[in-house]
Amino acid sequence: MRVACSQTAIGREVAGLLFDRLDSEDVAARHRVLPIRYLARGSGEIPAAEDC
Repeated sequence: MRVACSQTAIGREVAGLLFDRLDSEDVAARHRVLPIRYLARGSGEIPAAEDC
C-alpha cells in the first residue's frame, strides 16, 4: 500500500501548531489528521506463464 500526502499542507499545520505553542505556554498539545490519497499499484509479481 502506498499513500500520497501534501508536504505543503503538513508544513503549514506544523508551523501553525509550533507558533501557537510559542505564543502561549497554556496551549495544550493537539492532534491533527490530514487527508491522504491512496495510490493503487501492482504487487510487482511476474505473471505466471500460460500453460501450452
